[in-house]
Amino acid sequence: MIQLHPPISLLKIGMTCLLDDRCLRIRASSIDKPRGGIYLCKNVMKIQGWVLGLASSAVAIDLNLNGQNLRRKRLTIIRPDVYAAYPQAKEQDPCGFRLQFPLKALPRAFRIDIIVLFEDGNREAFAFIKGEHAPLGNETLHQSPAKLIREAQKLEKLLRSLDPLV
Repeated sequence: MIQLHPPISLLKIGMTCLLDDRCLRIRASSIDKPRGGIYLCKNVMKIQGWVLGLASSAVAIDLNLNGQNLRRKRLTIIRPDVYAAYPQAKEQDPCGFRLQFPLKALPRAFRIDIIVLFEDGNREAFAFIKGEHAPLGNETLHQSPAKLIREAQKLEKLLRSLDPLV
């Protein structure tokens, strides 16, 4: 009998989208992770990126699911690469973020809206992440080697159906 520890999930990110063309208060932004694709992960999603305010400094981001706040994270990372690309930005203001949260906080199919909070109290949605996940490591495997091979082949077929490039 094999128990997978820590439990793992299959995470498919279908789309990470910036809303720059609709943003009035944002100079520029990026979601560096996750990118579209299929991942095996330890039941957490990692999100990383940066955002620059236009008239007011960006100070934090909120992750929202169906209008409910999942997590707030202050911008704490200094990004010299961003300041080099946008010299009009204030270099002393952190603009980067990195966070992770448990997939169990999300429904199987999800859309997370990412909202920036500014120093002047304003807020603006600037990106979203759409995807789905399925736990793989919560099962106890007690199977013959031949059955394990068939299960692995089924998993490979599932992965190919989710992403034809696999």
